[in-house]
Amino acid sequence: MKFAQFTQLIACQLLLQIIQGSFVSIIHVGWKGLYNNFISTFISSISINPNSCIAWIGPSISQKFYSVDKLFYKCFVSKNKEYGKFFIKVKGKYYFSLQDSAIYQFNRAQVKQVFVSNLCTYDNNNLFFSYRKIKL
Repeated sequence: MKFAQFTQLIACQLLLQIIQGSFVSIIHVGWKGLYNNFISTFISSISINPNSCIAWIGPSISQKFYSVDKLFYKCFVSKNKEYGKFFIKVKGKYYFSLQDSAIYQFNRAQVKQVFVSNLCTYDNNNLFFSYRKIKL
């Protein structure tokens, strides 16, 4: 239950665990971390076999509510054309999927078992704090 309480404090958190072992790590990866490939950098730095890991992507803002500007979109796509698939464009606005981008990066780092929470921190502000929802 303490873990459930902890996850209410931060959004965009990722849990990485070795399947048969005692290693567990919680890392925070927002859009900057995804842009800078923090997931693969982190996995490389801890010298583990990624095939022996399970990853969990905790509650975070869903693509439906994560609007970004054109410059944000262009920066991501210019870094890696594959990143274009993590955006949708609706009525001239871009929407970014943190979850799909994180899944992609875990898979590129050879972590194949990735589980995703369906909880949106923006849409469920009764359960989670959402800076985007309250900012002025």
